[in-house]
Amino acid sequence: MGKTAVGLYETSAEAQGVLNELVSAGFGRSKIRIMLGDNTTRGLYEWDENLPDNGQGERSQWANGGATTALLSMGVPRDDAEDYEEALHHGHALVSVETTGQRIDKAVDIMSHHDMVDLYGRKLDWQKTASTGTAAASAASAAAGKSRTLKGDEEATE
Repeated sequence: MGKTAVGLYETSAEAQGVLNELVSAGFGRSKIRIMLGDNTTRGLYEWDENLPDNGQGERSQWANGGATTALLSMGVPRDDAEDYEEALHHGHALVSVETTGQRIDKAVDIMSHHDMVDLYGRKLDWQKTASTGTAAASAASAAAGKSRTLKGDEEATE
């Protein structure tokens, strides 16, 4: 039965390095996907170097939820898939490779030799940033004579 390895990276260049190493190790290019996000437009894209785009590959855009749906179809649990999509919205790059059970350890080894983003840690950072921004907005509103009720922080679970 097939298995899927998934890794999150800071940049598309890092993801491309992972792709190149996976291909060099004999993983089929058709089984490797790079998903990209754009933190400016919050768009989601899949990268394909075989399609023209100024020599840098084609970016076919997905609607929100598209990355989650794709990851679910690969067997990624829903909570993880949704967190990965959020990471893409923050501008990260995701590499996935579908392989056999016998080769999954090799794929994970290759992917982990690159600078993978700690998704759980990054998610906590986003939550802290969001709560700091909310608290700052509340303080500014209070200073302007307005009141605002804040919800308590939710603790992330894995």
